[in-house]
Amino acid sequence: MTLPNYAVAPGEYIQEWLEAVELSDVQLGRRMGISEQHIAELMQGSPLTTASARQLEDVTGIPYTFWLDAEKLYRADLQRLTEIDERSSP
Repeated sequence: MTLPNYAVAPGEYIQEWLEAVELSDVQLGRRMGISEQHIAELMQGSPLTTASARQLEDVTGIPYTFWLDAEKLYRADLQRLTEIDERSSP
């Protein structure tokens, strides 16, 4: 099994959802009850908490477990890619 050489942050899935429903990240933040700064941080790869995942579920209808699984996979991929980089560095 070949693993990808990239990591997909939950923010990328959020962005895809926003485009599909034609909302801005600011509108999402308002619906979630979080600041523009917090939503910007999530979109840029800041860790997604259980509370944020539940808020996303409330707004998107996508189960919070999807968001938490995406976060877990993202962090694992980042770790794996970092280890690969460290092994290949002189």
